[in-house]
Amino acid sequence: MDEQRAVGPAAAAYAAALRAAVSGFTAQGGTQREIAVAAHVAPATLSRYLSGERIAPHGFVASLDAFLTERERPLGDGVRERLEGLCGRAHEASRSPAVQLEHLKQELARVRGEKRAGGGELAALKTHADQLAGELERALERARRAETERGLLVRRVDEQEQKLQSAQSYTRQLQAELTAQHDQVVLVQREVEVLRRQNKTLLDENTATTSSETLEGAVPAVSTQAGEGEAEQNARPSLPPRDVPTSTFKPLIPTPPPADEPKRVRLLGRADTSEEFTAQLQALHARAGGTEVWPVDRLVGLSPSRPYGGPTREDRLLMSRWFTMGEYPQDWRRLEPVLRGLGASSLEVKTFSASYARIRETRPTRASHVIAAVLTLAAVAVIWLGATAVLQSDTESWIAKTLTVLGALATSAIVWGTGVSSTLPKPDEPSLHKEWPADLVIFFAPATLLVAIIVPFATGTNAWGHWIADLTGLL
Repeated sequence: MDEQRAVGPAAAAYAAALRAAVSGFTAQGGTQREIAVAAHVAPATLSRYLSGERIAPHGFVASLDAFLTERERPLGDGVRERLEGLCGRAHEASRSPAVQLEHLKQELARVRGEKRAGGGELAALKTHADQLAGELERALERARRAETERGLLVRRVDEQEQKLQSAQSYTRQLQAELTAQHDQVVLVQREVEVLRRQNKTLLDENTATTSSETLEGAVPAVSTQAGEGEAEQNARPSLPPRDVPTSTFKPLIPTPPPADEPKRVRLLGRADTSEEFTAQLQALHARAGGTEVWPVDRLVGLSPSRPYGGPTREDRLLMSRWFTMGEYPQDWRRLEPVLRGLGASSLEVKTFSASYARIRETRPTRASHVIAAVLTLAAVAVIWLGATAVLQSDTESWIAKTLTVLGALATSAIVWGTGVSSTLPKPDEPSLHKEWPADLVIFFAPATLLVAIIVPFATGTNAWGHWIADLTGLL
């Protein structure tokens, strides 16, 4: 390229632009030699660049701009871009292959630089795009989650509204029921007040009738004494009226008749149902004057009319259920002293005892006893199905089979004893008859044992027994 002469207007325009760019520096006392040293070219080469004999390469423009900037005389706005454009056109217009090759190398280097810069920008843009895509995905996920939560909240709000409406309806219903119950309580209080007045009237009438009967028995004696007094008065001289003594007779208030007197007391205790039995107890309580029901341990051995001490709250609550709620003690011996303490006669106590036996026999069997009986039979069946599976197996030795049978017998005995003790009535609360769950355990447990042994051997199959034996580790 150094041996070729620049030809053409493009090279001349490029050289003129270079001279104009350095003219300001040289006009202020600068030399072309300083520029050549800074651009790393010979002064003669620089002269040829400025004269247009040679085409300055692209790197010369950058070196010239750097040198002038150091000397505080940088190229003006757009000057460097104009120089680079003229440089490119001059190289393109040159007919020298060397210049063309150099131009192509410069362009290739520039394109590669732009490619690298573009690659970096592309990588940065791709990274930024990935970040934006990730943020978009997260935003979409948050939006989906928010939509799901919104749906849940909407459903929860609907449920809460339904519950609130149900609660309001229930509250209104409760208010209506409370109002109705209040009205019923008022009516019951009125009825109780009427019954109290009627009871008081009946007691007053009973007291008055008893007093009349007692006074009738005392009238003949009083009349006889009065006749004798009149005879004596007629026999002796009359006294002045002021000497007649004032009568001191006062009628005695009679005590209530004995509880066992059949003529004056209605016989109580006859009942065939628990409601009738409760009504008889209430009648006995009312006949005794509605006195407080005393605890059992304080009634035994005490006079019915002179109990000592007051009952505890628990005793009073327990015994009040006998007279109001139809709940009776399991043992007649707990109820009998209460009846005697309320003034029941011996005949009434016997009648109450017979009624108590009738209503006790009609009571249903306890569910806990039935469950205990069923579990006992099931346990016996499971034990002997497993033992039978061991006996049917060919892999076990006779010692293992013997130990299995002995263990099954011991376990069955324990289960049978536990079932019997669970279904029989407790000693402190004896029942009036033996309940059928106890009979079921006593008689059907041995039968269940025999069935669990005979059926597998008779049918030749014992799948349940083998499963139980495998589960317990017997096989």
